[in-house]
Amino acid sequence: EDVAMKDISKKYTNSLNFQQEMRVMLYTRSKGGHPHVCSLREHFDSKHSYYVILDYIGGGEMFDHMINNGAYSELDASRIVREVASALNFLHGIGVVHAVLKPENILLTTPRRGDAVVKLADFGCAQVLRKTEEFDDDDLKPTFGAPTPAYCPPESILKTAPIQPSSDMWGLGVILFIML
Repeated sequence: EDVAMKDISKKYTNSLNFQQEMRVMLYTRSKGGHPHVCSLREHFDSKHSYYVILDYIGGGEMFDHMINNGAYSELDASRIVREVASALNFLHGIGVVHAVLKPENILLTTPRRGDAVVKLADFGCAQVLRKTEEFDDDDLKPTFGAPTPAYCPPESILKTAPIQPSSDMWGLGVILFIML
Protein backbone atom coordinates (compact mmCIF):
# COMPACT_ATOMS: atom_id res chain seq x y z
CA GLU A 1 0.00 0.00 0.00
CA ASP A 2 1.33 3.43 -0.92
CA VAL A 3 1.62 5.99 1.89
CA ALA A 4 3.25 9.39 2.27
CA MET A 5 5.95 9.96 4.86
CA LYS A 6 6.93 13.37 6.15
CA ASP A 7 10.30 13.77 7.85
CA ILE A 8 9.95 17.00 9.83
CA SER A 9 13.12 18.35 11.43
CA LYS A 10 12.51 19.46 14.99
CA LYS A 11 14.68 22.54 14.50
CA TYR A 12 12.18 23.90 11.93
CA THR A 13 9.05 22.99 13.84
CA ASN A 14 7.31 24.88 16.59
CA SER A 15 6.71 21.88 18.79
CA LEU A 16 3.52 23.28 20.39
CA ASN A 17 1.85 23.88 17.01
CA PHE A 18 3.03 20.52 15.72
CA GLN A 19 1.73 18.75 18.82
CA GLN A 20 -1.65 20.47 18.43
CA GLU A 21 -1.85 19.37 14.78
CA MET A 22 -0.93 15.81 15.74
CA ARG A 23 -3.52 15.76 18.53
CA VAL A 24 -6.22 16.95 16.11
CA MET A 25 -5.24 14.26 13.59
CA LEU A 26 -5.19 11.55 16.27
CA TYR A 27 -8.55 12.76 17.58
CA THR A 28 -10.01 12.70 14.06
CA ARG A 29 -8.70 9.15 13.58
CA SER A 30 -10.16 8.08 16.94
CA LYS A 31 -13.58 9.23 15.71
CA GLY A 32 -13.36 6.88 12.72
CA GLY A 33 -11.89 9.26 10.17
CA HIS A 34 -13.61 10.24 6.96
CA PRO A 35 -13.01 9.25 3.33
CA HIS A 36 -12.43 12.90 2.37
CA VAL A 37 -10.00 13.74 5.18
CA CYS A 38 -6.31 12.85 4.85
CA SER A 39 -5.72 10.15 7.46
CA LEU A 40 -2.85 9.89 9.87
CA ARG A 41 -1.62 6.30 9.64
CA GLU A 42 1.27 6.41 12.13
CA HIS A 43 3.73 8.78 13.73
CA PHE A 44 7.18 8.50 15.25
CA ASP A 45 9.38 10.82 17.27
CA SER A 46 13.18 10.54 16.95
CA LYS A 47 15.95 12.65 18.42
CA HIS A 48 16.03 15.15 15.54
CA SER A 49 12.81 14.59 13.57
CA TYR A 50 9.16 13.78 13.64
CA TYR A 51 8.03 11.14 11.14
CA VAL A 52 4.40 11.25 10.08
CA ILE A 53 2.83 8.55 7.89
CA LEU A 54 -0.26 9.77 5.99
CA ASP A 55 -2.51 8.67 3.14
CA TYR A 56 -0.73 8.92 -0.19
CA ILE A 57 -2.62 11.43 -2.34
CA GLY A 58 -1.09 11.43 -5.82
CA GLY A 59 -3.11 14.03 -7.69
CA GLY A 60 -1.71 17.18 -6.10
CA GLU A 61 -3.32 20.34 -4.80
CA MET A 62 -6.55 21.74 -6.19
CA PHE A 63 -4.72 25.07 -6.46
CA ASP A 64 -2.26 23.61 -8.99
CA HIS A 65 -5.11 22.00 -10.94
CA MET A 66 -6.83 25.38 -11.26
CA ILE A 67 -3.61 27.14 -12.30
CA ASN A 68 -2.77 24.50 -14.92
CA ASN A 69 -6.27 23.73 -16.24
CA GLY A 70 -8.41 26.78 -15.57
CA ALA A 71 -11.96 26.82 -14.27
CA TYR A 72 -13.86 23.68 -13.33
CA SER A 73 -17.07 22.64 -15.03
CA GLU A 74 -20.21 23.04 -12.92
CA LEU A 75 -20.48 19.24 -12.75
CA ASP A 76 -16.94 18.74 -11.42
CA ALA A 77 -17.19 21.75 -9.10
CA SER A 78 -20.47 20.51 -7.60
CA ARG A 79 -19.01 17.05 -6.93
CA ILE A 80 -15.89 18.47 -5.30
CA VAL A 81 -17.88 20.91 -3.17
CA ARG A 82 -20.13 18.04 -2.08
CA GLU A 83 -17.06 16.01 -1.02
CA VAL A 84 -15.49 18.93 0.86
CA ALA A 85 -18.83 19.70 2.54
CA SER A 86 -19.11 16.05 3.61
CA ALA A 87 -15.64 16.23 5.19
CA LEU A 88 -16.51 19.51 6.93
CA ASN A 89 -19.77 18.02 8.20
CA PHE A 90 -17.77 15.22 9.82
CA LEU A 91 -15.17 17.58 11.29
CA HIS A 92 -17.73 20.04 12.62
CA GLY A 93 -19.74 17.13 14.03
CA ILE A 94 -16.79 16.08 16.18
CA GLY A 95 -16.08 19.68 17.19
CA VAL A 96 -13.16 20.45 14.85
CA VAL A 97 -12.86 23.53 12.62
CA HIS A 98 -10.28 23.22 9.84
CA ALA A 99 -9.72 27.02 10.00
CA VAL A 100 -7.51 27.31 6.92
CA LEU A 101 -9.63 25.92 4.11
CA LYS A 102 -8.09 26.92 0.78
CA PRO A 103 -7.31 25.22 -2.56
CA GLU A 104 -3.78 24.43 -1.39
CA ASN A 105 -5.22 22.25 1.41
CA ILE A 106 -7.65 20.36 -0.82
CA LEU A 107 -5.76 17.47 -2.35
CA LEU A 108 -6.96 15.34 -5.26
CA THR A 109 -6.27 11.62 -5.56
CA THR A 110 -5.62 11.72 -9.30
CA PRO A 111 -4.63 14.38 -11.86
CA ARG A 112 -7.80 13.61 -13.85
CA ARG A 113 -10.49 16.06 -12.75
CA GLY A 114 -13.45 13.88 -13.63
CA ASP A 115 -12.59 11.03 -11.26
CA ALA A 116 -10.38 12.68 -8.62
CA VAL A 117 -11.49 12.24 -5.02
CA VAL A 118 -10.97 15.08 -2.55
CA LYS A 119 -8.94 14.78 0.64
CA LEU A 120 -8.69 17.68 3.10
CA ALA A 121 -5.18 18.14 4.48
CA ASP A 122 -3.14 20.44 6.74
CA PHE A 123 -4.60 20.64 10.22
CA GLY A 124 -1.91 23.01 11.52
CA CYS A 125 -4.45 25.74 12.34
CA ALA A 126 -7.37 23.45 13.24
CA GLN A 127 -9.42 24.40 16.27
CA VAL A 128 -11.19 22.06 18.67
CA LEU A 129 -14.35 23.69 19.97
CA ARG A 130 -15.52 21.42 22.76
CA LYS A 131 -14.01 19.60 25.70
CA THR A 132 -13.13 15.97 25.05
CA GLU A 133 -10.93 13.37 26.67
CA GLU A 134 -8.11 14.46 24.35
CA PHE A 135 -8.69 18.21 24.75
CA ASP A 136 -9.33 19.73 28.15
CA ASP A 137 -10.30 23.31 28.97
CA ASP A 138 -6.73 24.64 28.68
CA ASP A 139 -6.62 23.53 25.03
CA LEU A 140 -9.87 25.24 24.08
CA LYS A 141 -8.86 28.87 23.87
CA PRO A 142 -10.80 30.65 21.11
CA THR A 143 -8.59 31.82 18.28
CA PHE A 144 -9.20 35.17 16.66
CA GLY A 145 -7.72 36.27 13.39
CA ALA A 146 -7.45 35.09 9.82
CA PRO A 147 -4.91 32.34 9.07
CA THR A 148 -5.36 33.04 5.32
CA PRO A 149 -7.29 36.32 4.92
CA ALA A 150 -8.41 35.70 1.31
CA TYR A 151 -10.52 32.72 2.44
CA CYS A 152 -11.75 34.03 5.82
CA PRO A 153 -14.99 35.85 6.69
CA PRO A 154 -14.88 39.52 7.68
CA GLU A 155 -15.31 38.75 11.40
CA SER A 156 -12.09 36.70 11.34
CA ILE A 157 -10.15 39.44 9.59
CA LEU A 158 -11.55 42.11 11.93
CA LYS A 159 -11.06 39.77 14.92
CA THR A 160 -14.60 40.42 16.16
CA ALA A 161 -15.48 36.72 16.47
CA PRO A 162 -13.42 33.58 17.04
CA ILE A 163 -12.83 31.00 14.33
CA GLN A 164 -15.89 28.75 14.14
CA PRO A 165 -17.50 26.27 11.69
CA SER A 166 -19.02 29.11 9.68
CA SER A 167 -15.44 30.22 8.90
CA ASP A 168 -14.89 26.95 7.01
CA MET A 169 -18.17 27.38 5.15
CA TRP A 170 -17.18 30.91 4.08
CA GLY A 171 -13.88 29.51 2.79
CA LEU A 172 -15.73 26.82 0.84
CA GLY A 173 -17.88 29.52 -0.79
CA VAL A 174 -14.78 31.45 -1.86
CA ILE A 175 -13.25 28.25 -3.24
CA LEU A 176 -16.41 27.50 -5.23
CA PHE A 177 -16.36 31.02 -6.69
CA ILE A 178 -12.71 30.58 -7.74
CA MET A 179 -13.35 27.10 -9.17
CA LEU A 180 -16.07 28.42 -11.48
